Amino acid sequence: AAAAPAQRALAQRAGCFAVAAAAARYAAVDRGFIPYPHARLPAGRCAVFAASFNPPHLGHLGIIKRLADEYEHVHAVVSVNPGKRYPVSAEDRRALVAAMLAAEGLERVKVVVHGGYVWRLAHEVGASYLFRGIRSWAEDGPAERRLEALNTIGPLALGPLVRPIPTRLLGADPRYAHVSSSLIRTTLARGDHAGVAALVPEGFAHSVSKLYAPDLS
Repeated sequence: AAAAPAQRALAQRAGCFAVAAAAARYAAVDRGFIPYPHARLPAGRCAVFAASFNPPHLGHLGIIKRLADEYEHVHAVVSVNPGKRYPVSAEDRRALVAAMLAAEGLERVKVVVHGGYVWRLAHEVGASYLFRGIRSWAEDGPAERRLEALNTIGPLALGPLVRPIPTRLLGADPRYAHVSSSLIRTTLARGDHAGVAALVPEGFAHSVSKLYAPDLS
């Protein structure tokens, strides 16, 4: 009887090693980077694109438009990290993304807020692939690979035990490779509203400024 706890501990440890090994094999085979202009997206019906959209910008919109051209169902997910503070609420960010998409005639793209693991939402909606944008390997590579690993290991380790949905990293349009949400916030902090207009879809500089720099708008 005294050996039972030790045996259970060994079994749990073996299980963890098995999960990690399976995740590593899966990731090695099924992960991939797709350079701009994303000419060969993988076949499927449903795509999930997750980002903080803090705020949304031209790079985000370009990726969503490309996914909408390829997939019957596209979900743009406003991700919320419970351990992080945001200057603008998730619902306001969702509304801003939805307005930008509507202006492009992409009302069929579903914009949702999600505070949990995005791979769980992807399974709920029947996604074929998870997509993330990447400006360059130097800037975004390590962080995106960590998220990819979480999307791979999560379903195996945390359940429900299902086959991980592959993550694909989409290279940035060279025109927008310098654009980031943090750049927009920094530009607004300098009071440069004209600079913001070059980073967000046409007609939305004021909306972004009103949310992120209300004292200056």
